[in-house]
Amino acid sequence: MKSFYTLIALTFLGLSPSFAQTITTSGFSYSPDSLVVHVGDQVTFNCDFSMHPLHEVDSATWGANGSTQLTGGFSATSGNMLTVPMTQVGTRYYVCSVHVSAGMKGRIFVTSPNGIEAITAVSATIYPNPASGQLHIITGSETDLHYSLLDMMGRTVLSVDDHVNAQGYLTLDVSDLADGPYVLHALSADGISSTAHVQVVH
Repeated sequence: MKSFYTLIALTFLGLSPSFAQTITTSGFSYSPDSLVVHVGDQVTFNCDFSMHPLHEVDSATWGANGSTQLTGGFSATSGNMLTVPMTQVGTRYYVCSVHVSAGMKGRIFVTSPNGIEAITAVSATIYPNPASGQLHIITGSETDLHYSLLDMMGRTVLSVDDHVNAQGYLTLDVSDLADGPYVLHALSADGISSTAHVQVVH
């Protein structure tokens, strides 16, 4: 059995982006396919669900381009509008059950409005935050992780597959990124997904 993952609070400064809250379809893709919102926000899907049946799925199903609905997750197979309240911090995954094999899927990163985030894939500390040149991640143990850094429009601006060394230490170069808030998405080798916030200030 896997060891218990400790929740680590990550504090960031000055993060006050405005969040888009509507998802539409464009061909066989969602627009945007990655969205950042706050707890308490509502996300509206404006889609033709008879053509693109919508199902919330878990991270492993999403990564495997599967369509098995998450128990208790949102779903729509008819109509053209669904509003989903975001009730807790975390990442929510969704797919078009008919076209997921063509890559029609998306993610919603749900963040805390008070600036406190938890990363649960591994026990981790991120510093400095805000960062100007380098962002250091300490996990305390050797592990394989995939990191994606997303801007507030959900676009991937940095993607790293790396093996954290035996001391559990990894450095990401953020010196070329524009000032502003970002979402750090971490995916562990066993498919556990977590997010945290970082602020880049030069």
